[in-house]
Amino acid sequence: MKEVSLKDAQATLQKIIIWTKKSSKGRLEWQKACHEVNMQHRKFKTSVKTNFASKVILFQETLEYVSVINICYT
Repeated sequence: MKEVSLKDAQATLQKIIIWTKKSSKGRLEWQKACHEVNMQHRKFKTSVKTNFASKVILFQETLEYVSVINICYT
């Protein structure tokens, strides 16, 4: 695994979240990936860039859904 900065990770996660919210294809792919790993479909909120607590919540929530994210975006 290569080292990634938190700022880059946050930017990538926010792009993913926006894609699954604004794109019908993104929503469909997200729902399929959730169903494939038997996880409940849920919508994430993009974090406030300056708010530390919202960044922590973003990373915690996405850690729970890492298998879905891997299926959807690899």
